[in-house]
Amino acid sequence: AKVEAEAKFRDDMSEYYDFETMPWVAYRFTDWFKMGAGWRELYSRKNEEVYTAIVGDGDQAPVADHYWQVEQRPLMDFMFTAQPTSWTLEDRVRVEYRVIEEQDEYFRYRNRFRVRPPWSWTRAEIKPWIAWEAYYEDNPDLDSGDRLNRHRLYVGLGAKVTRVIKAGCYYYREEALKDDAWEPNNEIGLEMSLSY
Repeated sequence: AKVEAEAKFRDDMSEYYDFETMPWVAYRFTDWFKMGAGWRELYSRKNEEVYTAIVGDGDQAPVADHYWQVEQRPLMDFMFTAQPTSWTLEDRVRVEYRVIEEQDEYFRYRNRFRVRPPWSWTRAEIKPWIAWEAYYEDNPDLDSGDRLNRHRLYVGLGAKVTRVIKAGCYYYREEALKDDAWEPNNEIGLEMSLSY
């Protein structure tokens, strides 16, 4: 079991735009298969003006330059692990049911393939990893050719701070399909989890 929290900033760290939390549990059925379930709640900043009615004449006046959109995301993870040599190969298939305010609900499928070399450093067992992840959204608002619309390449480090506290950092380069064009995104992440 673990609890994750994520906060995101954009525009050279000048704008706080996303906060996510997720309790998650998993059970390892075999050495090579583990299944997990979680519930992610997201708050995403939308940079659109918010208006309110002016009493008397029916006009509207802006009251804010943004609002926070809420998303509930129950999910299931199917994780497969292989160790053909001293390197570890992990394949995670995540099925998410996206319930976003004022939008139709739909499923999204994510597939992340991660490679962990056998190296580790210090007593904290600092270990490097690399991964590639692709996204497919079964969103009825998208054309069928636009549903495989995001992929990421990760490079990261993970460490055991204590027996139950894990920490890490990563960088990813993302390409996301928006308005018929692939747009790049770069992100640096810091993560900490409590695992029991």
